[in-house]
Amino acid sequence: MEANTACHLVLSDIHHTRHTPRAHFLRRPGLSLLLDIDHMDIAHKQSALFSIGRLNLLSISPSDYGCFHKGYGAHHPPFNSLGDYIRSLATRYGVEEPLTKIDLLTFPRICGISFNPINVYRCFTADKRLAMVVYEVHNTFGELHSYIGLCHDDGSCVLHECAKNFHVSPFFDVQGEYQLSVKQRDNFYSLLIRYRRDQKPALTATLRGAIIPLTTTSIIKSMITQRQWPMRPWFAIHVEATKLFFKRIPFFSKPKPPVKPDSPAIARGSK
Repeated sequence: MEANTACHLVLSDIHHTRHTPRAHFLRRPGLSLLLDIDHMDIAHKQSALFSIGRLNLLSISPSDYGCFHKGYGAHHPPFNSLGDYIRSLATRYGVEEPLTKIDLLTFPRICGISFNPINVYRCFTADKRLAMVVYEVHNTFGELHSYIGLCHDDGSCVLHECAKNFHVSPFFDVQGEYQLSVKQRDNFYSLLIRYRRDQKPALTATLRGAIIPLTTTSIIKSMITQRQWPMRPWFAIHVEATKLFFKRIPFFSKPKPPVKPDSPAIARGSK
């Protein structure tokens, strides 16, 4: 691993398309981090404007992730690091080979303010084979749930499928299933979330973007070009929720969260 490459920026275009009961489309620019979670000490030193565990223009806090999140609960003994936690999931779900690299796609805190609906962990073995993907979903009620997708023996997987069992949006109930997919081609990253009900698409969300090195200069330029500022995602979500309300989209109250903090996703297809 080369020095100063533990964390990158992902400059993305985010689309949300609601298919039913009434069509609704949202498009916005996004700014994400792609972080090697075993080398956070290197990432912490890449720029004076980025920090791990303390306030900065861009930052991440361990309390926003996995077993360190307040919504995780006391399901397992505490772990020493996020990497230890992800590797424990791999062991529990039957990954036999050691994971030598785990990268995390996440939305950073901006001036300490967090908006982080989904984190994606890609887990690789020593021969660079993708063995497992963890899709960690958060809602605005301080809860989280992870969908754990194993990959085929050759590391291939077009998408993962799983039953929806976690409340995210008040405009959908906890029914149906997800199709989830993450891909990287050179310096281009893409994430697909497709929500289906009764075998029909209900919501499609995509994140597609270019991966660039995280530096002080790239942070400043990206904040401007991607129009990022504190509370912007929260503001945008409430604007869209108001639009959905006036479209008379049915509203569903939040049910109790699932008892277990994670559930399996099944790999479909191949490269």
